[in-house]
Amino acid sequence: MAITGGAIGPVELNSKTIQEMLDGGYGVAQMLDAEGSAVLSAALASAPVVTGNYVSHMFIRTSHTDRMLVQVGNDAEYAKSVERRHSVLTKALGASSGKRGRSRKKK
Repeated sequence: MAITGGAIGPVELNSKTIQEMLDGGYGVAQMLDAEGSAVLSAALASAPVVTGNYVSHMFIRTSHTDRMLVQVGNDAEYAKSVERRHSVLTKALGASSGKRGRSRKKK
């Protein structure tokens, strides 16, 4: 949506409000939880299953540093090897971003 005509006045950033958003306020926590859940669901759906151990080690966790962070991962001992071979989490993240219409296109 383009803004046409008129004038744009000065913009003031309220750093307290921005920090509240970074901490998960104003619906940001729910949005991040939903995004993380979508990535986790896609990863679980596409993960190779031999014993079920890899799938059982998938996780989603929320943490805070200077901002709220949602992480999706796998803590199986051999998770890096599975990711190298099958790109489970990478593809899940890509599938999730494509649903939001923000997939990265190769040039």
